[in-house]
Amino acid sequence: AGEDKLSGAYWLKRAAADHVPAQLMLGELLLKGEGVKRNETLAAQYFMLAARKGSVEAQEIVGQLFRTGTGVPQDQALARGWLQKAADQGNEEACLTLASMYRNGEGSPRDPVAALKCFQQAAENGNPEAANELGVMYLAGEGTFPDESASAYWFQRAMELEEERLADLKYGAS
Repeated sequence: AGEDKLSGAYWLKRAAADHVPAQLMLGELLLKGEGVKRNETLAAQYFMLAARKGSVEAQEIVGQLFRTGTGVPQDQALARGWLQKAADQGNEEACLTLASMYRNGEGSPRDPVAALKCFQQAAENGNPEAANELGVMYLAGEGTFPDESASAYWFQRAMELEEERLADLKYGAS
């Protein structure tokens, strides 16, 4: 099986020059060291190629890489830029990460209003973690006026979304 992966990685590498799905796959193989020698720097380069070609998934990954300094120099401003591109196109993980960065002041002053907006976007796209965080923020008046009614709504919505997620895992997405 390892030989097949190596062979597949060889062809993926050849295809990655212009093929976004191949760039994503090769980036993942290199990042994890599956079938190829682990190389975070080269993985980041392939993800960057795909991100520049408009891959939302790659944009989110590149944002995470810059946030953590994995394969690239750590740069919170670049992280935010790439994550914002992905979030603007509906990527939930990018929204959650941005919300956390704004809420905790990663790379810039805390911005609870921006955090609230990002959590709202992710929650409206069905993310239970984001809905729960909205409940916390409305309860505490973080980024907004305290609002027990809105808080209760988002806590309830978080439970519903989590139940849906678990049902999808158990029975398969419809």
